[in-house]
Amino acid sequence: MKIVLISLFMVVNVFIANAKEKVSTGDKVAQVLSLNLSPSEVVDSVLEVIYLECDGGLEGFAEGEVIMVEKVIPFIKNHAKQLPLKKQSEVYIMYAKLCGRQGKERMGDAQRLCDSAIGLARKAGDWNRMGRVYELKALFEEMYGDSRRAFEYFGRSIDCFRKSKENAEVDISRSLFNQANILLRLSDYDGIARVIQRYEDLLNHLKNPVNRDRIYFDLLRIKDVYFGEKLKGAGVSQKKALLDSLNQAELGAIALLETSDNEELRCYIDPTWLYYNRAVSFVEYFDHPSIDSVEYYISKMTERKGLNREEIDFEIQVSQQSLRASMWAKLGQYEKAWTMLEELLGQIQVTPNSKNLIINRIDIYEDLKKISETSGRYKEAAAYGDSIRQLEHQRYDMQLAESVKDSEAKYKTQETALALSRSEARRATTLAWFIGVAALFLLSSAIFMFYAAKQRRRRMAREVEFAKLRADIGKQLTRQYIEGLENERNRMANELHDGVCNDLLAVQMQLPENQARMLDACRESVRRISHELMPPEFAYANIDEVIRYFVNKQSGSPRVEYFSSACDWSEVPDATALEIYRIVQEAVGNALKHSGAALITVDMNLSRGLLRVEIRDDGKYNTSGKRGQGLGSMRRRASSINGDLMIENLGTGGTRLVLTVQL
Repeated sequence: MKIVLISLFMVVNVFIANAKEKVSTGDKVAQVLSLNLSPSEVVDSVLEVIYLECDGGLEGFAEGEVIMVEKVIPFIKNHAKQLPLKKQSEVYIMYAKLCGRQGKERMGDAQRLCDSAIGLARKAGDWNRMGRVYELKALFEEMYGDSRRAFEYFGRSIDCFRKSKENAEVDISRSLFNQANILLRLSDYDGIARVIQRYEDLLNHLKNPVNRDRIYFDLLRIKDVYFGEKLKGAGVSQKKALLDSLNQAELGAIALLETSDNEELRCYIDPTWLYYNRAVSFVEYFDHPSIDSVEYYISKMTERKGLNREEIDFEIQVSQQSLRASMWAKLGQYEKAWTMLEELLGQIQVTPNSKNLIINRIDIYEDLKKISETSGRYKEAAAYGDSIRQLEHQRYDMQLAESVKDSEAKYKTQETALALSRSEARRATTLAWFIGVAALFLLSSAIFMFYAAKQRRRRMAREVEFAKLRADIGKQLTRQYIEGLENERNRMANELHDGVCNDLLAVQMQLPENQARMLDACRESVRRISHELMPPEFAYANIDEVIRYFVNKQSGSPRVEYFSSACDWSEVPDATALEIYRIVQEAVGNALKHSGAALITVDMNLSRGLLRVEIRDDGKYNTSGKRGQGLGSMRRRASSINGDLMIENLGTGGTRLVLTVQL
């Protein structure tokens, strides 16, 4: 704490020293680096300066990155022996944040910097910091990458928090909550159920009782959303049990908030919208919502505030009235609901500062449109649809106006700075000639750099075009190679099945019974080879059924298991399905021959046009140093269908192959 106070004091002194003239962030950092402080105090102060100065959008993040590269990273490398590993890890975490917040194209750099921070924290034995960096990696994946990879990173953060010497139960709860949100977006309700179980295990083994209310409230929020989503597609037999579970979760959250003495929880939760969600549940999930229950929770929305009707926030009033109208519409009283919503629109028109409630107005028009359609007022429904479109355009115009206003504000700021510069230039007449020469030099440099950058962009465009042409030619050659290979397989399969098998049958019929049995086994082997070359199942089955049939044929040891998601597999084109089958066939064959595994699993999922196949084994490959053609063939097949193939050795033993194809 003492070090932090000293660092902040020094930073404030630097800012005060530069208050009379504008100093760049880079100069401020350079001044802090020159102070007579310990390396740790310098790092604390520098990170504070960058945090305060470089948080103003893409330009600020880019400026902070330049300062990191040119000044901070060299400093910590020169003082590595005096700086604790934890402090070095902090620098790389800040560096990663600056890169990651500049957009998707910088995510790779941000993740590599996070890995460096994790490595330093691991050497220091700081499991808590490792957990927080894994959380940062997960957030980058959530923003720009793969949700499932983000889920894995949150899982690693939980593992690190569990090993931390500090009490990290709230941190574990936060990562579990994020995992549940990811699974909700993926509609993986079985996964959410597992997260709920882990939450309950965490609560049953709490080390610090102070954390209980906060963690239990997050669990109830997850249950609320989980049971609400399950209710949407539930049958009549399941609905009652799910409603009971939903009621327990919502009532438990309300009771906890009303009785808990945890101040952090009270600051963390807005009770207004907790009561609102409870009222929404009555309207949305009950066929005949209780009027008393809905009105009770609507009134509770403002009860804790202790305000009169004039003082209640207008947005809350709009939400209350909209909810009442939805209730009456659910009860079949469309005229009453329609009248309430029309009155509400009138209030919005005459209420000051209500123009910002565009989202609420769109929701109201949506409800009016739905009520009109249900009650047969189709002309009115069309008019409401037009109003919705007008509001959408108005919202876009407002966003555009705000953007223009921000640009004008920045321009005025720049104009003011320019005017001050000119005023100072007039007073400093002795330096006027030097400023003129410098300006001319900068202008010449700018013109030169502009034309150089233009030429460089043209050259890069030509190189990109050539690379794209070369990639297209490579893909075309790959497709031709695969098509030729499949045609040859098909021809050989037909020759074996229609030619050799039939010839063997003719010979078999002319031999004695004991010799005929031997020939029959030979004919069956030829027939099996023919089917493996070109499976006849593709003529009447989809890719899921073909691969399931292929896996089921692999009897004996090792055991081969197949899992797939429930979806419409007919969406997969035949040509793509054949290449996927070949890749699975090759991968399973390699595992059977070379891995020495006890279990091989094939997992295939299709979601939102993205097909993902994972083949995993628990063995260890032993190819005696030989390198076959199977891997190259699989990569060529994946490339021919615009797929991506990834193979990795698992740390616990075994190998995982993942194929992803965007249909």
